[in-house]
Amino acid sequence: MLIAFAMGLGVDLFYDTLGIHTASLVAVAFVRNPWLKVLTPTGGYDEGLMPSMLNMGFGWFLTYSLPLFLFHHLLFFYIENLGTNLFFPVVQKIIYSAIFVFIMSIIVQLLFYRRRRGI
Repeated sequence: MLIAFAMGLGVDLFYDTLGIHTASLVAVAFVRNPWLKVLTPTGGYDEGLMPSMLNMGFGWFLTYSLPLFLFHHLLFFYIENLGTNLFFPVVQKIIYSAIFVFIMSIIVQLLFYRRRRGI
């Protein structure tokens, strides 16, 4: 959670957004561990295996990351538009932004990460 706080604070300082990124990133960091416990299979995960799309598969990555992306964007845009009556444009922005970030995260993983082979 400290890493999420530092990242959010750094983004807020440069974008002058008054804690919106910090609040949404700390909330996602708070929800991440319980969400991982929900997704953990009965046998657990292999030790030392990096949780990436290439190692865990596309289905696992979809069920892991997309709800977290949607939760982050929901909090971010809700805090940003607090007090306005623009419900449908905000929901549209949340969905499109989360899908864009999901696609970009897939592209980054395919470009920069390698599959780790079993020992």
